[in-house]
Amino acid sequence: MAAWRRWCAVGTASLLACGAGGGANAGPRGQKMEAAVDEVFEDLTAPGSPGCALGVYRDGQIAYAKGYGLANVEENVPITPKSVFDIGST
Repeated sequence: MAAWRRWCAVGTASLLACGAGGGANAGPRGQKMEAAVDEVFEDLTAPGSPGCALGVYRDGQIAYAKGYGLANVEENVPITPKSVFDIGST
């Protein structure tokens, strides 16, 4: 199931990146694409769910950015497009 979601997310992000020239949030087409992305990440919006942040860049600009779920489950801190994540290994 996780692999399916990952491929759906990649496909949806690709659609957003190739969308209308006005950006992903422009007009009815952008709203449909945003709804499709939200559907892929729907289970991450359940109360108490850890989540992820999604960003799509096109032509050097942010075309779409949204956070889903929680960054900190214990403190109920939501993920936003401005959330900072530590990455790497030790």
